[in-house]
Amino acid sequence: MTGTAPAPIALVTGASGYLGSRFAAHAESRGWQVARCARRAPGAGWHVLPSLDDAGVAGLPLDCDAVVHFAAIAHRYPPDAPSEAEYERVNAHGTAALARAARGRARAFVLVSSVAAVGGTGHEPIGPRSEPRPESPYGRSKLHAERLAAAELAGSGTSLRIVRLPAVYGPGSPGAVAQLGRWVMRGLPVPSCCAQARRSMIAVDNAVDALLVAARHPSLDGCIAMPSDGPAPDMLDLARRIARVRGTSIRVLPCPRLGIRAVSAIATMAGRGRGAIGTAAARLLEQCIVADDTLERLAAWRPPVSIDEGLARSFGATP
Repeated sequence: MTGTAPAPIALVTGASGYLGSRFAAHAESRGWQVARCARRAPGAGWHVLPSLDDAGVAGLPLDCDAVVHFAAIAHRYPPDAPSEAEYERVNAHGTAALARAARGRARAFVLVSSVAAVGGTGHEPIGPRSEPRPESPYGRSKLHAERLAAAELAGSGTSLRIVRLPAVYGPGSPGAVAQLGRWVMRGLPVPSCCAQARRSMIAVDNAVDALLVAARHPSLDGCIAMPSDGPAPDMLDLARRIARVRGTSIRVLPCPRLGIRAVSAIATMAGRGRGAIGTAAARLLEQCIVADDTLERLAAWRPPVSIDEGLARSFGATP
């Protein structure tokens, strides 16, 4: 008589957040046991993670198959953006504390990082071997988190897998793609210069699937992966695709890049809530092109959801 193998166990930090909650549900649907952690436990069976430091992580059940670390500060823009010291405290040193506690206990430590750790807002594609040149406090904190986690786990039985995600989009998501979706749904004209900005992105369903592969696949020990939906569309094409799933069209406003940057600067300086408008305008011009086949090459992973299907799930008009 052959016994049934026990279900693998994942400890998920930030499990009440947008991406962490969806990962936890996806992992359970694939037969994993999930220990959910959050700063404030929303119900029974959750583990409270009061702070990302040695004391805060001390009581977590880290004897598991994989720690999947989502908890971080992100998606906060002027005038509410944290200081660089706050990013460092939570994103970098908090990750180090968790990795230190997981050392030799968890089989794998999956660090959910960001392409912002590399930078790459130029025209050249970026990948795991690109020289990191983070351009924001958030990006610098994520790169430091990667390096601190690697140092904490070096020489232990816990393998580090780093997954740098591009812009994540999905129903109710935060971030740049959602900002563009709101822009389109409000009927605002899209500047023609957006055709000059290409952006890699990943549907939330693809992101959680890629992270689960990273958690379970031994061939990814020590790897950095940068999954995406595929070829990066330009922002004007992306706006047209969003409009198409809404059953509408967009107006294109002839406008040079310099004009958008001026609008952004003026709105930001005006304050009183206009900073978000300035940020949204500026992000229409941000470019980030990712080229990486690590998950496909080592784990035969391909995104299960196409860009158009992901956009339809995110922005499609409800009946």
